[in-house]
Parts: sequence; structure tokens; C-alpha cells
Amino acid sequence: MQKMKVIFVASGNQKIESIAPFVQVQMDSLAEQGVEISLYRVVGRGIKGYVTNTIRLRKILKREQPDIVHAHYSICGYLASIANLGLKSSVVVSLMGSDMVVKLPLIRFFAKKIWDMTIVKSREMYDRLNVAKARIIPNGVNIDKMCLLDRDDSRKKCGFEDTKQYVIWCSQIDREEKNYPLAQKAVDLLSDKNVVLLPVQDAPHHMMNVYMRAADVLLLTSKREGSPNVIKEAMACNLPIVSTNVGDVEWLLDHVEGAYITQDDTPQNVCECLKKALTFMGNSTGRQRLIDIGLTTRSIASDIINIYTDICRTK
Repeated sequence: MQKMKVIFVASGNQKIESIAPFVQVQMDSLAEQGVEISLYRVVGRGIKGYVTNTIRLRKILKREQPDIVHAHYSICGYLASIANLGLKSSVVVSLMGSDMVVKLPLIRFFAKKIWDMTIVKSREMYDRLNVAKARIIPNGVNIDKMCLLDRDDSRKKCGFEDTKQYVIWCSQIDREEKNYPLAQKAVDLLSDKNVVLLPVQDAPHHMMNVYMRAADVLLLTSKREGSPNVIKEAMACNLPIVSTNVGDVEWLLDHVEGAYITQDDTPQNVCECLKKALTFMGNSTGRQRLIDIGLTTRSIASDIINIYTDICRTK
């Protein structure tokens, strides 16, 4: 049986990694299951960058004739659709939580009329999009790479002091929707000089495993999310978690020991949850929860391949 040929289209404008780590993880997991997969990185911004990338991608699609063009984020979905006009490839687009707050009517039009399938990350996103050709498939976690490293060794690599507890917050502090000021205010309310709030920004992805085994708590204070990868990575590392109730976090952390979801987004409430997490003093049960709900990369890759297969069979 001939291998299915897929081209991923994703932004290549990241500061550290060549593409978003979750895109690379998904590519690797599909390749492991026999998909012939390659990547087109969208490098450049603005109208000039958009036009240039559309022309380049179209040349590649004409030459390679893939079965599927799988774009990540709506802007790459538009680009892939235009590049594919008149060609035979099917277009699948994965939307993220941030897509749901920009030009939703345009996204909905493309999802209904142009894209062969739209993948969303949570039930909330599915309901907001409200189109028939959509499926809920969260990003998976490679539990072989996000593994249970030795805690003492990890703390040494991060330069953590033995007498202090570390609350890691993993995003860019200038991203308004990630709400870093809420994290600051909540930790300040602890009034404990031995608790350190550490923003992890621009770290190579392979270091995230180290930070999550070294830290005492992961704190997520976002105003909105789809299915946050950082939560699932923390779960894979059995790290206690405090999170605002965004995206599918409530489902992800259901019955996970050492995980606490805030009832509101006030510093006082986040602070109370942090107190519980910091006194938990042990491993959470997040890793087993990921396995139980099928959010390993292998399980997710199988779900995506089923979508590809159904589309190709229909055509």
C-alpha cells in the first residue's frame, strides 16, 4: 500500500525553535506511523510575505501532489487554500485557541466552504466554530520525551536553591491573553520569600522537561486557551498544577491529584490554589490521566490519520 503523502504548513517565525514544538511533535508521531510527511515553513510577515509564501507553496504542491495539505492556525489555512486552488490536494486545518478571537466569521466561512476538515482542540472551540466538518482532537504529548527525570538532577541543572519553592509560568510575559500580572499578584499575596515565581520564556523545548521536573508548581493564568499544551506537558511530568478554568483544562485535570483549578480569576483565589499546590509535596497523577484519556502522541496520530484516510476515501 502506497504511503499517504502529507505536507504540513506552519509558521517558521518562532524565536527559538524552527517551528512550534507541538507541530514538530505531531509530525514526528505521524511519520512513526508510516505517513510520508514534509514541512513548509511560512517565513515572513505582512502582505509581501503572504504573497511570496503562497507562490512558493503552490509550486511545491504542483510538484509534490500531496494527498493532504495540513495547515496549523487559520492564517496558514488561508495561505494553503489559495496555494491549492485548482489542484487536487485536500486541505485540513488545525485551529488553536487564539484563532477563536480573531475574525471568526471568516474562519467559519473557510471551514464550511473551503477546507475539507477543521480540527479544533476543545469542545468550547467546536461549539464556537459551529460547522459540521470539524473534529475535536487535542494535541498529544510524547510521554517518552516528557518523562520523569530525576528531580534533584533537574533542580541542579536549573540552578534552583534547595530552600526555595519554584512556581513556573511558561509563556511570553508580554502576551496580554496569558495574563502574567495575575500570576505576579497571586504569588505576591503568598508573602513568602521562599516561593519564587519564574517565567520560562524562550527556553529550548527540550529544556521544558527539565524545568517541569525541577519546579514545585506550574501556574497558568490565561484568559483564554484551547487545549493548552503546557498543561499536558506538566501532567506528563507529574508536576502539581494551578490553572484558570480555560479551554479544556477542567476535563484534562479531572480527578488529577495535585491539580487545582481556580473558581474565578482573582489574585486571592489563585493564591489559595497555590497554597494547596505548594503544600501537596509530591507527584501529581497527571501522567496516568494523559494515558487514560488517550492524549499520547501515538493515540492522537491515529486519530489524525483516520481523518486523512476518510477524506481521501471520500474523494
